[in-house]
Amino acid sequence: MIRCVLLILFIPCFSNFAQQPKPAKPASYMKINRGEDVVSLAIASRKLVPDGREGPDVWLTGVTHVGEAEYFKQLQTHLGQFELVLYEGVGDSPRLMKRMGMKQPKGVQDQLADALGLAFQLEAIDYESSGFQNCDVSMQQLQLLMQSMAEESEEGKDAQEELKTMMSMLQGEGFMSAVVEGLLAWLEQNPNLRNTVKYMFIEMLGNLEGDLAGANAPGEMQKLMTLLIDERNKVVLRELQRRLFSKHPPKSISVFYGAGHMHDLEERIVDELGYVAQEEEWYNAISLDLKKAGFRASDIQLIQRLARMQIDSMQ
Repeated sequence: MIRCVLLILFIPCFSNFAQQPKPAKPASYMKINRGEDVVSLAIASRKLVPDGREGPDVWLTGVTHVGEAEYFKQLQTHLGQFELVLYEGVGDSPRLMKRMGMKQPKGVQDQLADALGLAFQLEAIDYESSGFQNCDVSMQQLQLLMQSMAEESEEGKDAQEELKTMMSMLQGEGFMSAVVEGLLAWLEQNPNLRNTVKYMFIEMLGNLEGDLAGANAPGEMQKLMTLLIDERNKVVLRELQRRLFSKHPPKSISVFYGAGHMHDLEERIVDELGYVAQEEEWYNAISLDLKKAGFRASDIQLIQRLARMQIDSMQ
C-alpha cells in the first residue's frame, strides 16, 4: 500500500559519448531541509547542459503531485521561463476534460491533498501556459503495454491487476477508492493524525535515494515500476532527441515529471544525448512546524525509525 502511495505521489547514441568514462549516478531529486523547528520536503529542478558542444539546456523539473499552494506557484514561475515544457499525463486526459468543460471525479491524489491541507498538482498548475506540451504514453499505448506484460508471465498478470487497481484509485472509482476515501475523510478530521502522516511523507520521500524502478520490490511491483517509469521515460527521450537535434531546436527546455522519474531520466539524457548536470534549484513542497504540531523528541525519533525501516525494505 505504501509503495502505491509513493508511486501516486510522484515515473540516437553517439560513439564519441560512449568512449567517455561513465558518469557518477545522479544525485537524488528529493531531500529534507531541517530548520530549528520546521522540516520541509524539497524537490529539485536540475540543469543539464551539452557536454563540450553548443545546444539547448535541459532542466529536469521534478514534482510531487501534492504540495503547498506556494510550492506550485513557484514551479509555475520557474516553468514560465522555458520555450518548451514537456509534461507528464497519460493520454493528457485532465487537460482534455477541462477543455471540453467536463469535471473529473476526485481521485485519491486530490483527496489526499484535501486531507493533508495541501494543493493537488493538476489543479494548481496551468497546463494551458505557453510552450506546455504533453509528452507521455497514450491510454491505448498503456493498455497495449499492460497486455504485453500480462502475456509474459504470472508476475506480469499480477502487475496488470495492480495497475488497474491504481488507475481506479486515481480516477476515484472502485472498492479500494471508496475505502481510501473513508480513511482520508477521517484523516482530514484528525489534526494530530494529519500532521503525523504529513511528517511520515516528508521523512520517507526525503530520504529515498536512487532509481525507484530499481527498488527492492516483489516481482509484480517491479514490473509495474518498470512500466510506469522506464517506458514513459523512453517517450520523453525520443521527443527530446527529435527537438534537440531538429533544424530549429527550442532555446530552452524543461521536462516536468514526477520526481520518481528523474533518476532514470537523467541517466538516459547523460548517457544517450551527451549532457552533464551543471546546477540545481530546490523548492520546498511540503513543510511542517514540528513544535507547533506538538511533536515530542520521542515522537520524532519514532517516525524517523519507522520511515527508515520502510525505506530499507525497498532498497
